[in-house]
Amino acid sequence: MPVTYEPKPKHGTEAWLEARRRNSEGQHRFGASEAPTLMGCDDYRNLVDLFLSKQGKSEQVSNAATHRGNVLEPALVAEASRILRTELVVPEVMFVKGRLLANLDAADDPYDPTVIVECKTTTKYSIDDQIPDPYYWQAITQLAVTDALKCIVICLDKYQHIGTWTVQRDSGSIDLLTEVAYTVGEAFDQGEIPQVQPNEAQIRLLYPNPVGAKELTDEEEDVFARWHKAKMEREEAEAQEKVLRDQIANIFSDTEAVTWNGTQIATFKSRRIGERLDAKSLEADHPELVAAYRKDGGTTRVLRWTRK
Repeated sequence: MPVTYEPKPKHGTEAWLEARRRNSEGQHRFGASEAPTLMGCDDYRNLVDLFLSKQGKSEQVSNAATHRGNVLEPALVAEASRILRTELVVPEVMFVKGRLLANLDAADDPYDPTVIVECKTTTKYSIDDQIPDPYYWQAITQLAVTDALKCIVICLDKYQHIGTWTVQRDSGSIDLLTEVAYTVGEAFDQGEIPQVQPNEAQIRLLYPNPVGAKELTDEEEDVFARWHKAKMEREEAEAQEKVLRDQIANIFSDTEAVTWNGTQIATFKSRRIGERLDAKSLEADHPELVAAYRKDGGTTRVLRWTRK
């Protein structure tokens, strides 16, 4: 399948998100940052999270780490240019091949690169370690959608050292990633999620407005019974803890620390409470302002034991 490219919408816009979700035929496709999830080496997301993001029900939110990476990316590209002794450019297109696509941080050619550069900042990894699996599969995605020979991953690591990993073009890894992307994409097209059992929070997002009732199997009823037992034991433990905390507070009285046989075993110190917004007073004094910023909370699902 030949390499193609498409115009790159502005980063973070709805057009950019939709281009990452599906192609013009409505088929699901996956960007380089989603490759670790496809390959099962993402510490933060699984295939259910990926499916939800493709439905627009859950998106990765920009945070301090992504902001830091965006701010430092131009400097890392400049350093990579110095290391490689090559003038790098930032392609203004998205590279696409089958179910995979990638926006390149930098390359030696805007349309037909032989060397790709991927920029990373991390507080988790050291440049002296072997390349982390998530970074490897992101690099493989970029090689899969281009004819480039290698991807240089330049990284500002957890020790504030700058270094590089080199990922050579590997047909075996490319074929494996392509196959997984095709299999998962086909499942997503059918509204299915392969191999992963959703957790409670994911079920809430997948099925926000349930209806009807279902008859349990004996095995499923046992799960409910064990959950109810665990819930009761937790509530009893929490109630007992509260009684003990009250007793302990009285033991402390006006002291902030307690010792036993000369060794400190607990403290009950004063701590400043941060400023809080007085939402009730704000709404009373400026109801129109509050109304302008109020959003519909939507629905959620509450799990309760109803057996009498």
